[in-house]
This record gives sequence, C-alpha cells and structure tokens, in this order.
Amino acid sequence: MMRLEGEVAWITGAARGIGWAIAKAFAREGASVALCDLNSLTEAEAGIREMGRPVLTMQADVTKAEQVQKMAEAIQEKFGRLDILVNNAGGGLKVFSSIVDMKEEDWDRVVNLNLKAAFLCCRAAIPYMRKQM
Repeated sequence: MMRLEGEVAWITGAARGIGWAIAKAFAREGASVALCDLNSLTEAEAGIREMGRPVLTMQADVTKAEQVQKMAEAIQEKFGRLDILVNNAGGGLKVFSSIVDMKEEDWDRVVNLNLKAAFLCCRAAIPYMRKQM
C-alpha cells in the first residue's frame, strides 16, 4: 500500500542530497512530485520517471518571489492540487568567516536562502493547499 497515493509534494533543493532522497521516498510512497532547484534537475527527473511516478521539475531560485510563484502555478496547472511542501533548499557560506570578517552580501545570501525562501514557498503554497481543506 502506498501511503501518499494521490498526493502532490513540492520539494525544494531536490537536485541532490537530502532533497533528492526525500523526492525518491515520496515517489516510492506514491506521491506525484514537483522538484525545484537552482541546479539542473535532469537526473532527478529521469530517476522519478523510472519509478513510474508523475514528476514536474523547474530550475528556479527560491529566493526570488516571481520564480517561486511561477513554480506554484505550474504545480497547480499540472496536478490540480498541492498537499505537501518540503522547504529543503538552504545552505551556508562556502568558506567559513567570522562575523567580523563577513561581508554583508554573504550574510544576506545565507538569510535569503534559509529564511526568505521558506517564507516565499509557504506563501505561494498555502493558498493551493487550503483548497484541499
């Protein structure tokens, strides 16, 4: 029995690592998956298709409201619903620096990727999720 049959999951940061593992797990449980990442999703899309599950991919920057909204609209258009949002996209600085040496633009990038992106995705997803209530 597939526990997520008929449900649609949107996973950010899904091209590799934890996001990709989550996408595979959801697909194994029967969900249709919408994958979003700043990096190419070609391999991830092929992997989900091999599992026989419906998939939508979009290369997008989740720190940009218009790109996030476009993804949410594409999910609604393709699947007609949205049940699950996994705000997996995130990260830190590639090179550690003390706060004294950190550039303001580096700080903004970390905050935008880890906080603003989750806010934007939730704001875009919730109106569609409410339709299932």
